Amino acid sequence: MNLFETITPLNFRNEPLLLARTLKAVLPLGTQVEKVEDASVKPWWKIKVASLNNEEGFVHSKYLISSVGQESNSTKTTFSSEHKVNLTPGPYTKSRRDVAGGWAYPLNEAAMPKRDINATENEKILAIHDIIKFLDVEHSARYLPKSTATYCNVYAYDFCFLNEVYLPRVWWAPNAFSDILKGNFPEAKWNKTVREQSANALYDWLVDFGDDFGWNRIFSIDELQQEVNKGCVGVISAKNINPNHSGHITCVVPEDNSKGLRASRARDEVLLGPLQTQAGRNNRKYFNTTWWANPRKFKDFGFWMHP
Repeated sequence: MNLFETITPLNFRNEPLLLARTLKAVLPLGTQVEKVEDASVKPWWKIKVASLNNEEGFVHSKYLISSVGQESNSTKTTFSSEHKVNLTPGPYTKSRRDVAGGWAYPLNEAAMPKRDINATENEKILAIHDIIKFLDVEHSARYLPKSTATYCNVYAYDFCFLNEVYLPRVWWAPNAFSDILKGNFPEAKWNKTVREQSANALYDWLVDFGDDFGWNRIFSIDELQQEVNKGCVGVISAKNINPNHSGHITCVVPEDNSKGLRASRARDEVLLGPLQTQAGRNNRKYFNTTWWANPRKFKDFGFWMHP
């Protein structure tokens, strides 16, 4: 087996071309890969990445060295729905759209729209847009940026919460894991047994635990948009180069041609930027840029879909 490993964070592409549209992931330093064959364009190789469910793609071979280690047989701890954790709002907790606070808690308002996972495709699509309208990201105090903080992670959490898919606002702290692995569930206590998840931490969570909670990593933005157009939930998550600076996460949403809500496409209809919604430095109800393809800001990124 032709095993190699990356000597630097390495762009993983769906074609051997240096174009933004071909970039589908960034392989971390030390990622083990298997060479499949030489690409039609040298010195590019077609490779297979075991840690990405044997996803195949192309990399520049200059940044690979022969792997002296054996193929990894390591296994990870598997989590399930019983390990989901959300903080429960108390009688005095104000976790509403019109309040700039309560960010560690799920929204707690009357008559909130929800997406029924058992509904028809069309009903799911309508529900997603109703949720976006309800959250009103461009005006709600909950998501308004401050000079020292933005709330893309809170907005993505609220969006997923109302869509009835799990994306953590808080996750188990290291000291709680030993109890959980023994089958014991500690009480969720803020900053003791659970910690808030930053945008950078959400990328790591999706990589490490996403598949345990129904998230499927996708390596094609076109496929991601197609699945979301059927009523699925999609996110794009990216990790900042500087761990002290915020990463980013956006939610991918269904297109609606009747309202001019479309992904951005090239003249040949190749999809460039999915239709998205976000909070952040600029809160946007709908937009369609390729913000994650910025190597000066983001070291890793990924696309995920949840039915």
